[in-house]
Amino acid sequence: MYWTYPFCENPNKDDPFNMDVLEKYMLHNDTKQAVLEKMSNIGMEEEDTESPPLENEEILSISDEKKETVHDLCRKRLYYAAKCEDPLFWSIYVAVNGYTEYRRVGKHNGKLEMSIKKEITDRAYSLGSKYFNLHLQTKMTKAGLSRMIETILTHPRTPLDTLYLYCMFYSINIVIVDLQKHTYLSYSHQDAGSQRTVVLYKTDTKSRMYFIDTEQQLYTTEYISMNYLYLLSNDKPLKAASSYKVSDLEMMAATLELPLMKSEGQKWKKQELYDMIALHCVWNA
Repeated sequence: MYWTYPFCENPNKDDPFNMDVLEKYMLHNDTKQAVLEKMSNIGMEEEDTESPPLENEEILSISDEKKETVHDLCRKRLYYAAKCEDPLFWSIYVAVNGYTEYRRVGKHNGKLEMSIKKEITDRAYSLGSKYFNLHLQTKMTKAGLSRMIETILTHPRTPLDTLYLYCMFYSINIVIVDLQKHTYLSYSHQDAGSQRTVVLYKTDTKSRMYFIDTEQQLYTTEYISMNYLYLLSNDKPLKAASSYKVSDLEMMAATLELPLMKSEGQKWKKQELYDMIALHCVWNA
C-alpha cells in the first residue's frame, strides 16, 4: 500500500523532486551536534553538584528496598496452585503433569482428583506394605497402610503423612520446605531409577499454598540439606532429648535462627533449648 496524499505541498511544480521544501523538517548534523553538546553539559553540571553523603543506615534501607525476598523469587520463578481445597494434591499434579495440563483439565477438577486418588489407593493395595518397606524410606505395616489409604480417600486435604503414596504412584521424591521456619520434610523413593525430586516451598506458615520447583530453580537439594533443619516427620519432628548433645542443639538453633542465649544473657539449659526447638518445629499443615 502506498501513501497517495502529500503531507506538505510542493510549491515548485516544475521540479516535483526538489527536497529543499522539506529542509525545515530535517535534522541537520550541526543541529544534532548542538543537542548532544548541550546534553553532555547537563551531565557535567549534575556530576559537579555534590550531594551530602548518606549515613550507613540510609544506605542499608535503600539496599533493603531493592533486594528481592525469597517470596518474590518464588513468585517470579515457580508455579503454584492457588486457592484450592487440596493444595498438596494439586501441587504434585502440576509438578508431574505440568502447568499447561493443569490449566487444560480445569482448576481443581473434583472428579479428576477423586479418580487419581482412587488409582493411587488401588495401586497401594496391590503392592502391599512390603513394597513400601523395601522401596520407600519408611516403615509400613498392613494396618498403617490401610489407615493411610482410608485417610487419602476420606479427607478433603492430603495429610503430610500420606505423601508416601504419591512417591509410590509417581516414582518421585518429595521435599517440602518451610522457608519461614527453616525446616524441611523429605519423602524418598529408594529405587535407583527414581531420580526426579519435587520440591514444594511454603513461604507463609498461615497459607496452604506451595510453590512448585521441579528443576531446582530456587535452591538445590544439597543447599536445603545444609541450610535447613531436617524433620523426622510432621507430627514427631525430633528424636528424644537424650539423643542430642548440647552442642547438637545449639547448632540446630543456629540453623533455625533461634536465640542461643536468654534475654538475661544466660545460656539455655539442655531441656529448655530442646523444648524451644521442638516448639518451633511444629509443622503447620
